[in-house]
Amino acid sequence: MNVELATQILKLLSQSGVADYIVCAGARNAPFVKLLGQSTGARVSHFFDERAAGFFALGRARRDGRPVAVITTSGTAVAELLPSAIEAFYTGVPLVFVTADRPADFRGSAAPQAIEQVGIYSHYTKMSFDICELDQVTKIQLAADGMTHINICFSEPLIDNEVSSLDLSPPNWGLKISSANSAVELEKTDKNFKKLKEQIQKLSKPLVVLGAIPSSYRSAIFEQLQTMQAPIYAEALSGLREAPELAAFTIRCGSDLLTPVEFSQNFDSVIRIGSVPTLRLWRDLEMSLQSTPVISVCDLPFSGLARGLNTLVTFEQWLQNSKDLKFSHGENILNRAQTIAAQKEQLLVDHPTAEPSFFKWLSAEIPQNSQVFLGNSLPIREWDFAATTHNKNFKILANRGANGIDGLISTFLGSAKSEVENWIILGDLSALYDLNALVGASLAEGHNLRVVVVNNGGGQIFKKMFQDKNFINAHEIEFSKWAEMFSWDYVKVIKPETLQLKPRPTVIELCPSAATTELFWARYEELFR
Repeated sequence: MNVELATQILKLLSQSGVADYIVCAGARNAPFVKLLGQSTGARVSHFFDERAAGFFALGRARRDGRPVAVITTSGTAVAELLPSAIEAFYTGVPLVFVTADRPADFRGSAAPQAIEQVGIYSHYTKMSFDICELDQVTKIQLAADGMTHINICFSEPLIDNEVSSLDLSPPNWGLKISSANSAVELEKTDKNFKKLKEQIQKLSKPLVVLGAIPSSYRSAIFEQLQTMQAPIYAEALSGLREAPELAAFTIRCGSDLLTPVEFSQNFDSVIRIGSVPTLRLWRDLEMSLQSTPVISVCDLPFSGLARGLNTLVTFEQWLQNSKDLKFSHGENILNRAQTIAAQKEQLLVDHPTAEPSFFKWLSAEIPQNSQVFLGNSLPIREWDFAATTHNKNFKILANRGANGIDGLISTFLGSAKSEVENWIILGDLSALYDLNALVGASLAEGHNLRVVVVNNGGGQIFKKMFQDKNFINAHEIEFSKWAEMFSWDYVKVIKPETLQLKPRPTVIELCPSAATTELFWARYEELFR
């Protein structure tokens, strides 16, 4: 029954739109390994590390807008997929985890490779099925907005029948997700509309904060922002950070200007459009600014705030009910932001080996139309702070569901496209978390792969927060041997200069000066005194 059970599962996945299978081979999932090895019509990739496989699948599903299946053996291999399940849950990306299991009789026995796999992903599973018999397969449905877990019991002998070739070509329609990588369609109730309309009528001096905006809505939001003329803080993920038409309304000096005191003097509310942002102000809305009303516009069902005075609406709801908004506030803070932005640009020039200056330089070096994946912790913040404001039509990506630093390179490789250059910029600790990910380079559909490691000797984001070296995880590791191990080219940069790169996968290690970086931030902070 094992081979037939695996056959029916694969047929169902194919009919549901799955075109990619990431296989982490082991004994217990042998029926799948054998079948996929002889089948046609689907793309089959092999990984030895389930955690990397889960994140690679996440990147591929986000890129293609259709579910990707990861197939594992039993035991702790199943647990390795939890981090990518969490990211998929909070970003609405469709994944399918097919986990082979020992027969149900083994549960609770502590027999080899027998753990409690049913329910192992807890809250982070949108759909879950425990399959032990053929007639249970028809129950399976795939979630379009997160992870589906299919746990399958196989008894021995594992290969119990002849293995035939399958045509796993998915239907053209597939199981598509929206370009929001989305998402759950929020319930459009009269109460929700009424609350939104009430909030809109109260808007007087809002600050607009732009997170990741789906490409399908970006044009409409762009047009609306030009009409609204409210002050904007735009993160790179929004795709509108560099829009010249919005420059007059955009705060480009960094988010440090938006302190609780400064905010209270200039604004009375926040309109968040897109995903949950990274700037410090968002945390202040939970603390000293907790009485500030917030309208969050997003197709994901997460407000990003653990408090009241928050209205969560879809893009459609927002666009239908906010057509006539126009504001005239913010002149003072925008003028001040413009002055500080010019001074900031001069500081970047005067301190070329400071870490933020490397981001300014790198954003100028990366070719136009490239796909740029930003790592969590400092890189995504320093890109927002210092990257060029010239519109180079970058496609900016990141894992901002749970904001973790694991699996970033694997997600990047799954997201890679063959028609553009593919860059990832991440910290040294993030790279160390995902060292074996470069195995996936041969599976990535991108010939020009650039992994930029900002090596500042540890988790420097905590230096300002705690002034305690025990948070930093300091190290003296350099990354040339890592590149050599996987036959990648390697470039070390200690000062900004023109990059001469070959059309081969390349690790670029940036080594900013700690002393110059500290001096830069001290001078920058003086601009606000």
